[in-house]
Amino acid sequence: MGPRGSALGRFLDLFWRFLQGRARPSASIYTRRRQIMQKRFATASVAIVVALASLLSSREARPQTGSCLVATSSGAVQGVDNGSSCAFLGIPFAVPPLANLRWKPPQPATPWAGTLSATVAPGPCANVNPPGSKTTAGSENCLKLNIWTPNPAPASPVPVIVWIPTGAFQSASASIPDSNGRNFAERTGAIVVAANYRLGPFGFLGHSALTAEDPAYPSSGNYGFLDQRAALAWVRDNIAAFGGDPNNVTIDGQSAGGHSVSLHVVSPGSAGYFGRAIIQSGYASTRWRTLADAEALGTTFAATMGCTDPSTVLSCMRGKTTAQVLLAFANGQQEFAQTARVQWGPVVDGLDIPDQPRTLYENGAFNHVPTIIGATRDEGWIYAD
Repeated sequence: MGPRGSALGRFLDLFWRFLQGRARPSASIYTRRRQIMQKRFATASVAIVVALASLLSSREARPQTGSCLVATSSGAVQGVDNGSSCAFLGIPFAVPPLANLRWKPPQPATPWAGTLSATVAPGPCANVNPPGSKTTAGSENCLKLNIWTPNPAPASPVPVIVWIPTGAFQSASASIPDSNGRNFAERTGAIVVAANYRLGPFGFLGHSALTAEDPAYPSSGNYGFLDQRAALAWVRDNIAAFGGDPNNVTIDGQSAGGHSVSLHVVSPGSAGYFGRAIIQSGYASTRWRTLADAEALGTTFAATMGCTDPSTVLSCMRGKTTAQVLLAFANGQQEFAQTARVQWGPVVDGLDIPDQPRTLYENGAFNHVPTIIGATRDEGWIYAD
């Protein structure tokens, strides 16, 4: 049986129609989709979805243009010409969150002069990887995204899928193979975007001093989540220049990425940045730390860096090097693991995330968009003995 006549083929057809806005849920579709997901949707990343898409009937390769030059609101970008696709790698979507911008909401990217060479994949945000080790990687200057587009540019706007990388909110990256959208763009003609966001204590540190620092933003602990939203805002404002439809954006993610998608669906501040959602192993029943819990954890973390004086705690923490912050995280992982189910992750702060997701879903207090929800096979195998 060919792929289009198989369960997998029917799922892929449904998936593509979903991105185009032509598929709507029905009871039969829900039943069939659940069966297909349980048996076939074994992806741990969008890379597998990309591989599955290759089973669809092949398309003739698009002619090479030698261009891949696009003008954005921040400046011109020169991408990589892959023949049937263009790759725009390492485009800044926010100001680097360094020095006094550490542990603050992201700021829009500063425009650049001339043409930005978007030809080298950006490194990950600062992290400890693998989890449980003392091996550090990445940089705080990391708020960049990658875009894969069909080549030549489409004659009319095409659907856009924004992939939120996975990695337990500790080691996600827009540049690993799991996040690569080249094949999907070439096979379907859609545009794929993957964006970095701050990780671990850099992305999800709560602290009472941070909460009180800015009356205009009386919260802390969701900086990585806000980075994701900033990337979505950049996509909304710029994706048309790449041939994408800003009114047809689907957000997708697995595990930590799936949880992120689920949280954007319930976040009032994320409304309007996407029109569809795909949640892979991101369960609404997960209970996240409250702001009070996050602040208590943050106070303990600050103390491990020697920052205990309330009058200087912020300058003390921001004065630490990237390596010092990551070393404090690595040294205290076991202690922090005992105080929170997820060591570093999104915070129910009453602002960006108003309440526990399950409560918001049950009360109908969420962004009502067409959504595919599923669980990936072997979820959590990496933690098994």
